[in-house]
Amino acid sequence: SILMTTFYQKWLEDGMEIPEAFRAAQQEMRDFGFDPYQWAGFVLLE
Repeated sequence: SILMTTFYQKWLEDGMEIPEAFRAAQQEMRDFGFDPYQWAGFVLLE
């Protein structure tokens, strides 16, 4: 999934905290016009 790839890039390569990286990945999906149906099923559990 593009969401998960983006999340891991932001977390591991960019050094963001996990919740911040997840929110940023979600926002990026919105910004690029991806339908939430394609990615909204992913949730972050801590």
